[in-house]
Amino acid sequence: MVIQFQQGNSEDVWNYSSDDLWRSSSIAQHMNTDVSDERTPLLHRIMIPTAARVSKWTESFYKRTCILNILPVLLVLIWCSVPIPFDDCEKIFCDYSDYIFPASFIKNGSPTRINFWYFLFWYYGLYNALALFLITKLFSIYALNWYPKLLGAKVTFALFWFVSQSIGIAFYYVPIVKIESVFWVGLTFFTMSMPLAGALIIIHRKRMDRRHRGRIGVLLLSEESVDPKPFIRWIPTDLPRLRAPASYRRFLWFCTALAIALFALIGGEMYAYLFLSTLPHTPMDAFIYVYSWVGAIYIMDAMTDYILYRKIRSHPLASIFKLYFFMIYFIFYRNLFARLRSVDQFAIVQLASFLWVCIYYPFAMTPQVHRCLVRFIGVTLTYDEYKEKLGRSFYLRNLAENTTMLGFLCWVNILHFGPNRAAYPYFHMDDRDGSPYNHNLTVIAALVIWSSELTSAFITRLTFKRVFGHSITQQAIREFERYPEMIIGFVLVMVHVLQNILLALIKLDFAAGLEK
Repeated sequence: MVIQFQQGNSEDVWNYSSDDLWRSSSIAQHMNTDVSDERTPLLHRIMIPTAARVSKWTESFYKRTCILNILPVLLVLIWCSVPIPFDDCEKIFCDYSDYIFPASFIKNGSPTRINFWYFLFWYYGLYNALALFLITKLFSIYALNWYPKLLGAKVTFALFWFVSQSIGIAFYYVPIVKIESVFWVGLTFFTMSMPLAGALIIIHRKRMDRRHRGRIGVLLLSEESVDPKPFIRWIPTDLPRLRAPASYRRFLWFCTALAIALFALIGGEMYAYLFLSTLPHTPMDAFIYVYSWVGAIYIMDAMTDYILYRKIRSHPLASIFKLYFFMIYFIFYRNLFARLRSVDQFAIVQLASFLWVCIYYPFAMTPQVHRCLVRFIGVTLTYDEYKEKLGRSFYLRNLAENTTMLGFLCWVNILHFGPNRAAYPYFHMDDRDGSPYNHNLTVIAALVIWSSELTSAFITRLTFKRVFGHSITQQAIREFERYPEMIIGFVLVMVHVLQNILLALIKLDFAAGLEK
């Protein structure tokens, strides 16, 4: 007896519209309703907002500023301002006023050994949890779950977090890496890679199952068997080379973009460690440090931008990743590069930056530049689409500028004068190393930079509106309403990057505490 069968093409099972690519299944069922359901949990309504709710959040300048600029900074300031207990200090609020006011008669010195358990569960634990939550939100916007269906989101999330924390505890008792900062950087990379690896395994297994069912074969009833119950053997007659479904290839591109972002994360933390461990720097060293990192950020941004626009075709994900790289660039510029130059060099560089923003962006938006890009580079966007993309990029640049500068101005004072001063010697700025950039001058220079950036942004936005008839603010509001989850992704990205630089700059010394 011969029975022939053939499964349908799995391409139909995997494909879905690129217009729906950004939408998770949870948001899809709520996006068409503008009525708030009181039975919906508050956290769910915040993390998966409707278009009507996002419209209320973004209807005025003050609301947008509170949500997109002040809220991320406020959350990070709460996180880093809680007094850190030190093992070599009996009190929670250690007294090191002699470091702040050298004329003081109190000479207690500064504590150096942060309590490991506090660092693990509050400082690193919250950072770790938010990193996992950010990855989850990116997968949600992509419309895919990274966790196994059998375990569910909460159990898998807690399991991954617990595994990461357990590795940290094991390292505390068995320090296999001498440089502690390097270990925590590696653990961060491992933690954020676990959801990506899990999703790859799940998707690959599903694809293999569908591919197996799609094979063509025959079923033979064996007549030679002595068993009273004859068995059926499946013998493939043809094993065609099925082309990978478009959605599967799109998912691999998404994983590639995430991998590049994770590389930027670990590269940034390693860069901060290398920068701090080689102080002080010569002018040539400073030049290499600054522009090598700037170049690396722009290259990685261009790679992910190409992937997300051309291969995945997701505007929300492209915007989130663009903001992510702008945040990385500006947060390192604020914190690491603030004291690299003399005052004269600072003035020249800031003037050049001011002119670059005011000239480049309006020039790039002209129809002539668009025609050149279409003719010589192969850009396929229409002129209106090109204007929207350029305007979106400038809006995200302004958002990153303002958020990172607000955060820097707040924590440069909190960590200089506050109870956690000893954990951040980088922010002492007490003129003891001969650097002209003491605390007061650093704050003044930051305010000058911010004023310059706000002025150049105002001039450029006005040029966009008057010359090209394009308002990037109204464009941003429309996109927030069209893609409600995007605003949550923005907030999570900003909080994560702000936490990342502070985690990279904290001084860790657990080995001495363990020996004690």
